[in-house]
Amino acid sequence: SQPGFLRMRGADDLLAECVRYREICGDALKLFCWGDDMAVMSKPFLRRWAEIYPKEFPSTPFALNATLNFLDDEVVELLAQAGCNLVKFGLESGSARLRKFMRRPDYKEEVVKEALDRLARHGINSRAYVIVGCPTETREELLSTFSLAADLGIDTVRPSIFFPYPGTPLHTWCVERELIDWENLASVRNYYSSTVIRGFDGDMLFLLDRIMDIYPILMNTH
Repeated sequence: SQPGFLRMRGADDLLAECVRYREICGDALKLFCWGDDMAVMSKPFLRRWAEIYPKEFPSTPFALNATLNFLDDEVVELLAQAGCNLVKFGLESGSARLRKFMRRPDYKEEVVKEALDRLARHGINSRAYVIVGCPTETREELLSTFSLAADLGIDTVRPSIFFPYPGTPLHTWCVERELIDWENLASVRNYYSSTVIRGFDGDMLFLLDRIMDIYPILMNTH
């Protein structure tokens, strides 16, 4: 792609696809969910979407991914007008060290709080994606992720276990340090079941093996 060029679908084109899904699904259609972080980056798109979507789907909400620093007052108001009931975003970790290590955006806490306050004021729920089991992560850092989510008042959290995707810098980093358990990697079919990273102590392995079952407790007891 050309530098400075961003291609996005138009609101009317997206609405036409939603209509096609309604024709296919009928009454079974309850919610649209977008796996697209870019929609909130275009206010012209959102203004048009807030105009046309509620007319066509007055009782079918939608959820979408977002980048927190784009959730200003106008964007959140437009999402609410259009019928959005859930915004999902990457929090990644409660540890600033790990966010830097994973090369993820390190939002200032006030940016996160302001975005969450805006969503709450407009009746939009929030969900944070977090990653546990990143190489070098400690037990304290893992627990801090859920403590931070609880402190921020995030409605739901969706954890996943770090997976070293080929072609990424962290995959190379893990290979160079012989941290990948290749035998376990061959049997893992998703990033919710177990870690494929070597080097964790017993406490971390215990948490990682059970994190999908116990993370609501970590949130609710904080």
